[in-house]
Amino acid sequence: MVALASCGGGSGGQGGLREACYPNLTCNGTLTCVSNVCVDVIGGSGAGGGTAGQGGVGTSGAGGVGNTGGAAAGTGGVGNTGGAAAGRGGGGNTGGAAAGRGGGGNAGGAAAGTGGVGNTGGAGAGGSSPCASPTRYTQTAISGAVGQTIVGLSSYEEDVRGTLVAGTTPDILDIDLVSTFADFPGDITTGTFHLTADDGQYLTCGICILIHAKSTIDNSTGQIKAQATYLANSGTLTLTSVADKTTGAGTIAGSIANATFRQVTIDPATFLSTVVGSCATSLPSLTFSVASTAAQ
Repeated sequence: MVALASCGGGSGGQGGLREACYPNLTCNGTLTCVSNVCVDVIGGSGAGGGTAGQGGVGTSGAGGVGNTGGAAAGTGGVGNTGGAAAGRGGGGNTGGAAAGRGGGGNAGGAAAGTGGVGNTGGAGAGGSSPCASPTRYTQTAISGAVGQTIVGLSSYEEDVRGTLVAGTTPDILDIDLVSTFADFPGDITTGTFHLTADDGQYLTCGICILIHAKSTIDNSTGQIKAQATYLANSGTLTLTSVADKTTGAGTIAGSIANATFRQVTIDPATFLSTVVGSCATSLPSLTFSVASTAAQ
């Protein structure tokens, strides 16, 4: 998982959190070099770690001909161009050092699934969708979940990440909660929160719920690349338990209801997300509970 988000930039050095990588693409300690920026990645291959990666232009998917002999389906839309996403800068209120939060880079819209209805261009019976995600996730829990609380800054973050759909290219759910943003003007607290327009923009979201669809892991670098990244723009998040902001200890638990997602790319320099194409998905109901560990 990639650490904290804000509007600020890095410190201008090399090898540290939210700083440029060394020329040999390494960083200090356990930090990982993602798009030439050092970020804090957790999750590993079991839970699907931090996100990033450069995406290519996806190929357009052609709708299949209906099994019952109907007219040919419409042509699928062009896949999304990938945006390598590094951490979103998070300057503390008192000018603390920025921590990074990983955005989801898209790697193009490869065709996904068979027999699905395409989000762009109507696919006939037996046709395939050009989108990397299904139109609706039926999963109600995540597996291999990990939790992390970024401590030591006046603006801090609590993150949950886990596998939504398992496989060689899993779909990964990433819940990032950021204090001092619109949803949490002060500390991150329990309660029920309705996602707003701010949450549908990665630069301003205090509740950032992302799905990294069809992810792969580079075993040599530990980087995770997704064919497409989806950011929630509506729905409800209920938090029943949060971690301690000072020690990072505790449990992050709650549920998501009626969440809708749009496919986005995230600019690694400005952290501005842009909706691309018409691929969308939804997550009607999901619960999570994970122990948190501290990170700085």
